[in-house]
Amino acid sequence: MKGGVLLVNKPRGISSYDVIRKIKREASFFKKIGHAGTLDPIAEGLLLILFDNATKLFPILTSYPKVYRAKIRLGVVTDTDDLTGEILERHPVKDFQREEIISVLKRYEGEIEQIPPIFSALKEEGLPQYLRARRKEVVSPRARKVKVFWINLLSWEKESLEIRTEVGKGTYIRALARDIGKALGCGGSVEELKRERIGKFRVEEALPFSLLSEKVIKENCLSIESALYPFPEVTLEKEEIKSLLLGRKIPIRPNLEWQIPNGKHSSTFIPHPEFLKVFSRDRETLLLVKRLSSPSPLIKLVRVLYASSEGGK
Repeated sequence: MKGGVLLVNKPRGISSYDVIRKIKREASFFKKIGHAGTLDPIAEGLLLILFDNATKLFPILTSYPKVYRAKIRLGVVTDTDDLTGEILERHPVKDFQREEIISVLKRYEGEIEQIPPIFSALKEEGLPQYLRARRKEVVSPRARKVKVFWINLLSWEKESLEIRTEVGKGTYIRALARDIGKALGCGGSVEELKRERIGKFRVEEALPFSLLSEKVIKENCLSIESALYPFPEVTLEKEEIKSLLLGRKIPIRPNLEWQIPNGKHSSTFIPHPEFLKVFSRDRETLLLVKRLSSPSPLIKLVRVLYASSEGGK
């Protein structure tokens, strides 16, 4: 097996690495195991587990848009921006009208500048910021541009509100909750969080953590190519693939047959629309390539996902 992708429904209260640890015990036939996007212990929901050659997909899968459902506790500010952290401030919460809340949510749709939480895996001076924060060192996350495609208000009560949102790479829901609470004038922290979707992959399709076993993992592992569903597929001749593997840019043949993906994989966003997946005729080689439009249509290699010794037939 060349590798694959497994959809797991992580329960609340365990880390993403706890899931990896269990799978390593059950699936020792895989040499490499990773995941595409951490879920904090307070969060539950979809985790994509990557095996062997599929670990090369990490930068691709993490670029897929994600849908989250979050419950935000209003009137509470913590150092982690969720309720697992130390409470720094408490504020009274007024009775909001629906229109007031929606007006605030709309401010955070589109491309926004977001300051990540101080407890994050982002590096500062070579160390994850959460380590520096635990040591009570000064942590100064830099604002960065992220995309929030939409935010829907699902419900609200006196001291909490529930939202559903689709976001792009690098967006922190904890930071979003913090900023929404601040804009409402009372502060806010994540109380509950669930990742419902990554690209087209939904939590309803995922395996419960409690059911993970060698047999179940083998039976439910998705192929590497299925994880590249947004990208058109082409089949190239052996010599063309050899040229790509040697780092050459090659022209796109006018008579090249394309297989265009069917269906809508995300409501709003196609990641890397310039990418193609390339197979050899025997399908023993799979490459990810990038289309170059200037000065003439060319393609160049981005990543070798798997390849036969001769580059395919």
